[in-house]
Amino acid sequence: MIATEGRMTDYIKIPTSPMQSLWRGIEALSLSSRINPQPPHHEGSSPQQSDSAEERERRPRRRFVALRRLINELKESAQITKVDFAIADAELHSLGLAVVEEKLIQQLLQLKIPLHSIEQLLPQIDQNRARVSLGRGRSITSAALTLFPVSAEGLAEYNLKIEELKVRIERFDSKIVTEIDQKGFYVDEQNRLRLIFYRRGAARGEASELLELKISVLLGVIENDEASRRAILYQRADKSYGLYADKLINLSI
Repeated sequence: MIATEGRMTDYIKIPTSPMQSLWRGIEALSLSSRINPQPPHHEGSSPQQSDSAEERERRPRRRFVALRRLINELKESAQITKVDFAIADAELHSLGLAVVEEKLIQQLLQLKIPLHSIEQLLPQIDQNRARVSLGRGRSITSAALTLFPVSAEGLAEYNLKIEELKVRIERFDSKIVTEIDQKGFYVDEQNRLRLIFYRRGAARGEASELLELKISVLLGVIENDEASRRAILYQRADKSYGLYADKLINLSI
């Protein structure tokens, strides 16, 4: 079992035993780190009387086009359920932290991060839970195939992010340090878990170096309309899909 104090073996079970929960007893996150719900806008609602004809003409007839296309392809073989803000928020945080719990240690070991550095990193994740956030990421890539069996072209990632972590790296013969020296950052991405290493300030030339680490977990996809309203589709724990939107979407379209 992983604890915040004790021997190194208290933190790490390598590699066959599943990692125990890093977030046992986790408290509710602050509202600032959660999805910011917006008032629902019903599809097909009439424009306000004060709207001019020009404004009505400019208003798009269909929104979330890329997401509708994805839904149309998925609904033939998968269950898609509309969820409200509270359900989406809770499920997305739980799903993201579960991926970190399951995959992080093994990925760090593959990067040859020293065991004592991993031991020092794990309590930080528990302590920094207030910095766990959900948000839009980069344009979607092939990694989405782990979530969707069909193309998600035209959409962006929706990720859980944990930032402001610190990890100590041995400078000697480290591809992480070498690439940071060249590019300013190092990214290791395996399936849905992305680790981004970088440094603040200049390298000091010591035997080891304390680097910054950001963790990002791919949970689903997001699309925004011209009014910045969002529609988010994500894979749930039972492998069905949840759909949260600031604007109601007709799944039959």
